[in-house]
Amino acid sequence: PGQAALDVSQAVAEGLTLSEFSGATYKTADPPPPVPVWTIVVEGTVGVAAVRERVARGRILGDCSNRARALANVEYSRGVM
Repeated sequence: PGQAALDVSQAVAEGLTLSEFSGATYKTADPPPPVPVWTIVVEGTVGVAAVRERVARGRILGDCSNRARALANVEYSRGVM
């Protein structure tokens, strides 16, 4: 049960981070919405430090994916971020 809770907490953090991506960087209309604040609750006997570590890993993986998505949207003439 403990390992499953850690895996789920990482997956949830990664998924929530992926949902923060806005592909509207170069649109001239409305600015992108603010990044929401999330709270992940894990029930059971899993240590808080272990959950925080896995959530941090999920955030990193999601952020890396979002950066790759942002690079895919950069126009060649604008260069790299």
